[in-house]
Amino acid sequence: MNKEKLNFQVALPAVERGQAEKSDQKLGMQQVLERFVRQVRTSWKGEVAPPIRLLPLMVRAEELPRSTTEPSGVSLGLEEFRLDQIYLDLLKAGPHFLILGDMECGKTTLLRTFLRGVEQSYTPDQVRFGIIDYRKTLLDFVDSKHLLMYAYNPSTLAECIGNFKADLDKRMKAGADLPLHQLRSRPRWNGLHYFLIVDDYDSISSSPSSSPLGPLVDFLLSGRDIGFHLVLARRVGGMGRASFEPALQRLREMGTSTLIMSGDPQEGALCMVMQPHSNQQAVALWYN
Repeated sequence: MNKEKLNFQVALPAVERGQAEKSDQKLGMQQVLERFVRQVRTSWKGEVAPPIRLLPLMVRAEELPRSTTEPSGVSLGLEEFRLDQIYLDLLKAGPHFLILGDMECGKTTLLRTFLRGVEQSYTPDQVRFGIIDYRKTLLDFVDSKHLLMYAYNPSTLAECIGNFKADLDKRMKAGADLPLHQLRSRPRWNGLHYFLIVDDYDSISSSPSSSPLGPLVDFLLSGRDIGFHLVLARRVGGMGRASFEPALQRLREMGTSTLIMSGDPQEGALCMVMQPHSNQQAVALWYN
């Protein structure tokens, strides 16, 4: 009986008769179905259906397919249904990016893939980045030609934030002094772009009411106009309490593109109606 309370009968496909029917009684349903599929496959002479493409369990960055018509941005992985590459372009699309996931789900690996892509896609005259990484898991970028500063403790963090604020203040003032007729025809920012990469943000933000990135929060809304881009990764755990932290609140108010990885579903909807899942494989939900 099905859920509509109607009788529902299923006939097991079998193409043989006689002795085969008796042998079917000794086989399980799965074995009978598999034998039926094999017989149909060997007997069919027409066109066959294309194989179902499945998302592989592991995709290395160097194994991603290359295309002569690649869009701008940095490739982060494969999309589940079409198995096409997914690109993140902070210069032409949304200026910031948020990554949410609990420990050992791949946040740092994703950041490393993104930074390698930045090095390959842009010159140091186009993009430079600063890294905030208290766990020191991104030390392989210390010698990068794109690196501005690597912050790994409170003193280097304060210096990094201060340097960014001083330069971004100059950019904001330069734009504010333009007359109205120039503002209407002002082109997209074409100078040097700054990327600020923050790994394990929860390790440097201890209070839900304050933020070590506080001096930079006011620049987030103008990120596209002044060439400033924030890429922030943090745990899903405690995200409900931290949602009113100034930097995270501003990113969510802006509708920032977010990648939700493994986490506790009890944290609720993190982006609109999207909730984290408890899958430990490197599969994520992208809210854009």
